[in-house]
Amino acid sequence: MHIYTPEITSREGKKQVEWARTELRSPVAIVMKEGLPAVADDPTDEEAVARLLPTPGGEGVPPQCLMICSHTEGATRLYLNGIPAFSATSLRERDEISIGGALWFGKLHFSMLTPVVPAPFRDEGDPVFCAITHERILDGDRAVHCSCDQWYLDTKEMPVWSGRDTCINCGRSTSSQLAWTPDPVVLPGPTALERYGALAMKLNSKTRETLKTMRTSA
Repeated sequence: MHIYTPEITSREGKKQVEWARTELRSPVAIVMKEGLPAVADDPTDEEAVARLLPTPGGEGVPPQCLMICSHTEGATRLYLNGIPAFSATSLRERDEISIGGALWFGKLHFSMLTPVVPAPFRDEGDPVFCAITHERILDGDRAVHCSCDQWYLDTKEMPVWSGRDTCINCGRSTSSQLAWTPDPVVLPGPTALERYGALAMKLNSKTRETLKTMRTSA
């Protein structure tokens, strides 16, 4: 599982927000650093606005991540998908966390998805079938178990998973890369007021130069 925090980059003269990915393997704190949310390794950090407590899960128990909010009021109040967050919340796939209801500069994104790697299937008794071919997957067959609970054969003779672009059920990418990352946010250019202010300063500068030239000529 991962948490994505904003970072400002510049491309082709335009500023945009891209997302730095941090893998959650142990408890961490979310802190504000230079006006942007960031991940701190120490979950007891006194400046924390929230703490994330990931658990890897186990047999029959899915992984989870609990978010503990430090504040329920004020500028550092946390919102989950636009709604005020409870003091303790179990995060779900693609949850959007915002600090103080801010725009992009106060947002984080959470994802449970990790790259899917085909592995030998272990038959535990209950029959399992491929979502596409409907063939039973046998012990030792190379297969993929999608996070939506669909199974796919991915053998040399039957590369069902790697031969597709997405899962037939949830649309998850079959790429061995990360299945999802937030889209970059292109920052808006200067407002009309800012443009007017810049133009006024430019005109004032030219006026001062003209007056200086006139005085010198006189």
